[in-house]
Amino acid sequence: MRNAGFLCRGELLDRVDRIKHLKVAICHGRGDYVCQPQAAWRLAQGLRKVGCAYVDLEFVSGAGHSDSEPGLVDAMIRASDKLAESLKD
Repeated sequence: MRNAGFLCRGELLDRVDRIKHLKVAICHGRGDYVCQPQAAWRLAQGLRKVGCAYVDLEFVSGAGHSDSEPGLVDAMIRASDKLAESLKD
């Protein structure tokens, strides 16, 4: 495993074309100081720029970095339900 499982700085955005075929849902806490919200916005913009057909970005007020925060849990459930519906099409 390279870099203990982490990407190099900027690597995801530099190679975003490699995942443009995927359906992508991003749920991000507005109060996340570990991975700041601008990073999620840049990823969503990068995916759209390379032609990703399905990019869903939701910023969650009152949430930070932890995926167990109630607002983020709700957002992830909504996003996964929406993805499941899109797979029926």
